[in-house]
Amino acid sequence: MNPVRFTSVVKTFLTGRWQTLAVALFHLFALALTARLAHWPFLAVTAALIAVILPFTFYVSRFSSSSLHLVTLSPRLLVSLSPLLFLYTVTALRLLLALLARVLCPACSTSLTVPKPFASWLSFEWAAIFSLVDLIALQAAQTFPASHHARLSTFALTTLAVLWIIALFPRLIPAGITGADPFAYVQMAVDLATRGAPTHSFPLADLAGRLNIPIYPTLFVGYTIPNNGEAATVWPPGFSALLALAFKLFGELGLYLLNPALACLCLFATFLLARRIFNLPTFYALLASLLLLTSQEQTVRLSIPLADLAVQLFTTLAIIIALRDWRLDASRGDLKLGFWALGLGIFSGLAFVTRYTQLLLAPGLLFLLATDQRNTPHRIRKTIIHCSLFIVSFLIIALPDFYYRALAFGSPFAFASGELAQFSAADVLPVTLRLLAELTADFNLAVPFILVGAIYLAKNRRLALGLALALGPIVLFHLPYHYLKLRDLLFLFPTLCALAALGLHRLAAYVSRFKFDASRQTSFFIVHCSLFILLAFRWNAQLPLLNGFYTYGFLSGEQRAHLNSLADLTPPNAVIAGSLNTGAVSLYAGRQTVRPGHLLQPGRTWTDSEWRSFVAALHADGRPVYLLMDSEEMIDPANALVSCCRLSPIAELYLPYYYRSGAATNEIVPLYRVDFK
Repeated sequence: MNPVRFTSVVKTFLTGRWQTLAVALFHLFALALTARLAHWPFLAVTAALIAVILPFTFYVSRFSSSSLHLVTLSPRLLVSLSPLLFLYTVTALRLLLALLARVLCPACSTSLTVPKPFASWLSFEWAAIFSLVDLIALQAAQTFPASHHARLSTFALTTLAVLWIIALFPRLIPAGITGADPFAYVQMAVDLATRGAPTHSFPLADLAGRLNIPIYPTLFVGYTIPNNGEAATVWPPGFSALLALAFKLFGELGLYLLNPALACLCLFATFLLARRIFNLPTFYALLASLLLLTSQEQTVRLSIPLADLAVQLFTTLAIIIALRDWRLDASRGDLKLGFWALGLGIFSGLAFVTRYTQLLLAPGLLFLLATDQRNTPHRIRKTIIHCSLFIVSFLIIALPDFYYRALAFGSPFAFASGELAQFSAADVLPVTLRLLAELTADFNLAVPFILVGAIYLAKNRRLALGLALALGPIVLFHLPYHYLKLRDLLFLFPTLCALAALGLHRLAAYVSRFKFDASRQTSFFIVHCSLFILLAFRWNAQLPLLNGFYTYGFLSGEQRAHLNSLADLTPPNAVIAGSLNTGAVSLYAGRQTVRPGHLLQPGRTWTDSEWRSFVAALHADGRPVYLLMDSEEMIDPANALVSCCRLSPIAELYLPYYYRSGAATNEIVPLYRVDFK
């Protein structure tokens, strides 16, 4: 064939309608192969793709001067379908890996099975979601003016966040609470709402006192020795006061709805932090909120009533106030600054009464308030007034807590937790490494963007110094704590999410400086792809939560029903011995409880003979005793009664079962009645 004529034929084939046909045939073949390997109906996949493209085609052809005709504008068609190349790449890689697996191990599989862990890494579902979302994003970038791109992206992120909250949050609301500190917060709240005091009475403690045996096994975990018949907990009462208010307003359901509500407020506070303090555009401030929303640790904590989210909210609001731009006009600036100083003291005080270690916020915030750089008349006098307003408002919030501790522990400066014994300089390095590993696992792909954001933030020395002075002392104080958990530093997450959004914003600004084919459209598309990949990995980690959920202290509806059934299985004067579920037994079934294997510490737990004497005293008072075998620590108390008593099985209950290592699983737990031989 004549080379000139061959070249002419090729050019004809690669332009105009032939090009459109070639592109269409390629997509049909690739979609068919993908649908076959993913076990999707091909017609449904094709219809979904057409349904995505046609609305934009109709809109542009009718209203836009640069129309995107599906059948005539082949270059635009090729660009608009380019996000599907990501899905096709996943298909090709899965096919290649499956073929390699068959060649290397013919006996292992007779089908095109992708070996682990590549099967989960190369997910058809997430590749399809990514491709379709970015297909819509690119169509929108080609369709709408560049001035609308940020609004479109912001609307898309807001929609995703709202839909995810609606889908996930209701599944994380417990039917009840058990364990140690989750239950203690709830019990304090119930006592506050019903009795007007955060303390609790334990009638069985009097019996232990008369028998001259340790009292601790008759108390719930975390409660101290009763004073004048009332026992206090080792945890601050601030969060329980919020729970009590929710209980008053919404009944028992309010106890379980408070933390999801606080989680939504934390998302808003993170948005404000990124928008007002880091000066990010609305889209990136919203992205910071979505990074917090998709945090695994954040999500787990909203499911049970612990103080972590309240601490996060109050700390973030205090930081926003301390670091906000106060350059107001001279006529009203001082008055407004005074109000902000009051607000700063209030939120700092709320953070303190919710968790005592947040007291370390106050020096840094007070320093920031005292070193305001504006040159105003009588600056020193006004600084003294503003600092005084901060201190006064802080003390007003903290005074009820001081009064409570003076009554409960004998001094307003006494703390009953005893956790300072667990602090050691030798633990600083291992705790720091463990904490960094947990943070990296939670933020995963966002970690590089956090580092970029931190580097850029360092250029603003005043803001970087302010954050370091406010948050640094608390972090440094926790590092020697042997049992430090990631949830103890949850108040850092809004700042870390804002730093990640800052890093993404700076990188996007850098990318937008380059000129591509479609310039603004391509830049918009690249940034959108990057953001979606980041969020997709985080959402993927949360997807299992939709199918079932368990964490320490969480009770499902079935478990709550089994606890309630104890009221029918046992007489009203019964005493039930158990482990960490004893608080929930008392709260939901209305039965008095003991924990005979409590703490396993000399002087704070019972010997076998003391345990038998306690059971004998109850029997003499005509009170039946039951054993709930909900922990390994119940094995020894049960064996101690075998010599003098008969253990008769009564029921099997589906409840959390606790191990000495601290782990817990949901298991069938037997209930025994104790009868003297």
